[in-house]
Amino acid sequence: MSGFEDILAEVVSSYISENLFGKFSLNKFKTLPTPEARFDYLNTSALPYMGSGAAKDVFAVSSGKVLKMSRYGNGGDEVQSQLKREIERSLKFGNSGIVPRLYDYDKNEFSWMLVEPIKQFDSPGDDDNMKAITGVSVAMLGNFDVMLTEWILEAEKAKSAEEIIRYVALLKDAVWMAPRAKKLLEAYHNNPKAKELLEKYFTMAIRHGVSDIDRADHWGMDADGSIKVLDFGM
Repeated sequence: MSGFEDILAEVVSSYISENLFGKFSLNKFKTLPTPEARFDYLNTSALPYMGSGAAKDVFAVSSGKVLKMSRYGNGGDEVQSQLKREIERSLKFGNSGIVPRLYDYDKNEFSWMLVEPIKQFDSPGDDDNMKAITGVSVAMLGNFDVMLTEWILEAEKAKSAEEIIRYVALLKDAVWMAPRAKKLLEAYHNNPKAKELLEKYFTMAIRHGVSDIDRADHWGMDADGSIKVLDFGM
């Protein structure tokens, strides 16, 4: 999501006061009858605006929670249903430590969700943030995704990301990909955050069939430093 580069705690320390939070009532918000009414309430509650995506806007509710609100409400359109899929996946993977913690959500129209704030990695084309933290660049993450696709049968049999990366690295006929696999393997063993990112990617892609997570800005870190996927794309 563009504009969501700063973790909430940093924003709080710079310009958010508790008085701003005091104008918002989650209980009142939840009783409003329509997504449109709730969105209007958000806009008049002086909640700090954190950013937006194709289908949602994000507001800071407290120092440890953000509210994602669909600007379209629930509907059949692909864009309108994105937040619903995000909620469903948050519920499915809630105990995995791979997705942001879900505190509350709209159980009827799936038009909003209350989650922990995540510091998003840089957007594609500017991967210094993710590479500096994990040792894995956007290009390297893309190479890993190619490995999981091209050697899908071997990946499905593998017990870990390391196993499939090592398999590709040792292939004599993988002239183009083997050196890239060796580079990934080096990062995996030299940086615990590289291992965490690649293993979580492996789990989501191979064990759960989640695609479109090979962009840096679909990943980030929570306040405890744990890497999590925060955007499942379209």
